[in-house]
Amino acid sequence: MLRYANPKRFLDLSATLLPFLWVAALGLTGWGLYQALFVVPPDYQQGDTVRIMYVHVPSAWMASFIYGFMFIASVVGLVWKHPLADTAAKEAAPIGACFTLACLVTGSLWGKPMWGTYWIWDARLTSMLVLFFLYLGYLGVWAAIEDRVKAARANADKIREQKFLLQEGIGLQVKDVFVGLDATKKSYHATLDAMKAATENRDLNTRAYQNELVETEKVIRAQLTEAFMSAIHYKTRYDYVVLQSKLNLVVGNEVWKKLEAKP
Repeated sequence: MLRYANPKRFLDLSATLLPFLWVAALGLTGWGLYQALFVVPPDYQQGDTVRIMYVHVPSAWMASFIYGFMFIASVVGLVWKHPLADTAAKEAAPIGACFTLACLVTGSLWGKPMWGTYWIWDARLTSMLVLFFLYLGYLGVWAAIEDRVKAARANADKIREQKFLLQEGIGLQVKDVFVGLDATKKSYHATLDAMKAATENRDLNTRAYQNELVETEKVIRAQLTEAFMSAIHYKTRYDYVVLQSKLNLVVGNEVWKKLEAKP
């Protein structure tokens, strides 16, 4: 395989294989779209909306895979000064940007009927948007710097820095979710106690009213207090479930279960 690291040999090989690869790519893409849009039955919950996932998920995987490929190619070009590595990273960037844009668009189209909105500032959605901007920045560096060697080195440094910032951003989001979970859990127990106390107070006032010991206004006030505390409690429960779902999306369900099981 190392003999194809020679640019001339690689270009000769790619010129021979490219027509066959185009045919295979278009044929497999057409077959996959036909299966997804016409053959696969609708989902029992999502209906035909699930067909968007057959484009959305592969686009997300390819966007991440191509960025990883660009990182490796840039490091090879930076360390071993191989021009073919810089060219591979440069040519892969527009493809990765297109897959990232496709992921964002299809995700928004799927989110509207499922979540009721085209966009939420979730960790995965936000990180994919950041990845799209990273692709645009990478392409901008190549366009702005005429010297290809300087552009390749600048992009390699930029990718390492951006990868670190992306990891740090996701880490901060995870930390923020954990803080919110802790606060919501405490609020959940506090509102549960308050709701129980309001229910007991309502029962006492109802019995006192039946024995003509209190006025109707006091019973109504106790009922309203119970309803208000119940609403706050169930809102807290909802917030806790939403934060759990958000954490599942960021770190994965299995990791969250292990973290939750720790004392």
